[in-house]
Amino acid sequence: MRKFIFVLGGIKSGKSKFAVSLAKKLREKTVFVATAKAVDKEMEMKIKKHKSLRPRDWGLIEESADLAGLIPEAGKKYDVVLIDCVGFWIANLLENGFKDAKIIRQVREAVKRAKNLNSVFILVSNDVGSSLVSDNQIGRRFQNLLGIANQIIAKAADEVFYMQAGIALKIKGEYEELLIRGKNGKVK
Repeated sequence: MRKFIFVLGGIKSGKSKFAVSLAKKLREKTVFVATAKAVDKEMEMKIKKHKSLRPRDWGLIEESADLAGLIPEAGKKYDVVLIDCVGFWIANLLENGFKDAKIIRQVREAVKRAKNLNSVFILVSNDVGSSLVSDNQIGRRFQNLLGIANQIIAKAADEVFYMQAGIALKIKGEYEELLIRGKNGKVK
């Protein structure tokens, strides 16, 4: 069964934990795609904590920039592709010197490829819509790009969950059918 699920929320809202729990419930061959880079001790600890949430039998792909390129192959090899997170991906593209238009093209291409998968695709992102406006140009540029990316992804997704204080609020689509029927559409 093909399904595109988007999990969105603020920092420490429970996004990653919720996305992992969705994937676990499907009991299918899963890959976790990590976009964060361990640039300091704090990030190393955060990555270690996130790893502890995931089953050991899941695949792992660490990719900080070319999500559109890896999606088709991951979708052929795995039943569930979970990418965490769009915010780090956008930050990495900015750090790599990508222009805004190219970043948005990358987002559109990744979404297009995800929509063509025969797998369940779960994408996690930070919500910047409720944040304070950054006091510097690069921060405002990041917020703008991530906000646009989130809108593109949410529009394309079959289901969107918004995380608030560890509680998932479904704001688009139905997830229960997938849990009942499984990826092949057959009742489990």
